[in-house]
Amino acid sequence: MESRTTMPAATWTPTPQPLPKRNVWQAMARGLRCRCPNCGEGKIFRALS
Repeated sequence: MESRTTMPAATWTPTPQPLPKRNVWQAMARGLRCRCPNCGEGKIFRALS
């Protein structure tokens, strides 16, 4: 019987990077205007306005 050596499976671990700071008030104002909270462009909802 032959013995096979196999390499262990590689595991993926995310690199810890801090999330960028976001202006919460600006995101809330954009959301109230039914715009994308991230970029302010485009409509969030198709059927409302």
